[in-house]
Amino acid sequence: MTIDEKINRLRESAEKYRANTNAEPQNSFEAEAKKVAEHEAEKNKQLADWLEELKRYRDLEEQGRLLVLPCKVGDTVYEILEETVPNHYFYISEWKVQDVSVKAVKYADEWEPYDYENLYFTREEAEAALERRRNGE
Repeated sequence: MTIDEKINRLRESAEKYRANTNAEPQNSFEAEAKKVAEHEAEKNKQLADWLEELKRYRDLEEQGRLLVLPCKVGDTVYEILEETVPNHYFYISEWKVQDVSVKAVKYADEWEPYDYENLYFTREEAEAALERRRNGE
């Protein structure tokens, strides 16, 4: 079954459930059945909507138009800095992301490319890199 077929089946099913909710219930059993039908109609509609969204993202990815950036404005990035005075040492500095573009991230009022060798997007990555530097690797 294709994603389009599944979307169509879910939408048809939602409509069938909705058709069963038009009549006024005559007793508590019918009232409960109406609630179940309304719930199932809404659930199937929501699933179809999610599949439509997923399909859009998949189509964009196949076209090479889906861009996933490593961070967003407001995230924290980690930069390994080197000091030489009075002693030579490395440390991690945390920065809030001010802006992002297709190729770079802005923090500390400067733009750096995503592949900048001292830039890390998680604390764990930065700490591991710092440890490698301290060990001279």
